[in-house]
Amino acid sequence: MRSFGLLCSTAVKNLPLTTFCSRSPLPKTVMNYFNYFRLRSDGQALVTLLIFVATALIVTSAAIAISIINIQATSQFSQGQQAYDLAEAGVEDAIMKLVRNASFDSPAPGYTLTIGTNTAQIIVTPPGFISPKTIVSRGVVNQFKRKLQVVGQFNSDGTFSVVSWNEIDD
Repeated sequence: MRSFGLLCSTAVKNLPLTTFCSRSPLPKTVMNYFNYFRLRSDGQALVTLLIFVATALIVTSAAIAISIINIQATSQFSQGQQAYDLAEAGVEDAIMKLVRNASFDSPAPGYTLTIGTNTAQIIVTPPGFISPKTIVSRGVVNQFKRKLQVVGQFNSDGTFSVVSWNEIDD
């Protein structure tokens, strides 16, 4: 019976396992086959390494792209929220002007409230002491626009009450 292990079949029990036979237990044609593929697979480790590096590069690039997209979306959401807050500030400014002067009305195109580099365009209608009053405020931050419409009325005791507060399409 032939032994195809690394140790020779005639190994003595007392010899250490590192003692190998000088002759190969495999037939010469099988050894030639193994040597052929061993010589042909010298670049196999490099190919495997390149595949792992390429995969890691693709995964890293995808993660960076997703992060950039999320940052841009967050920035756009923030600018939209700033435009809404600016429109809200315009409504509150108009309410304050109405409380101070019940006959307040904005000139024909309305008036502009500037906060930093951003603006709100406010229109108060109808003119004079007529109630209810409608306030339309349009906040603009960069290309983002938000528009609010508030309807309020003066009570018999002279106070101003908000009847409705809605965001409307621009």
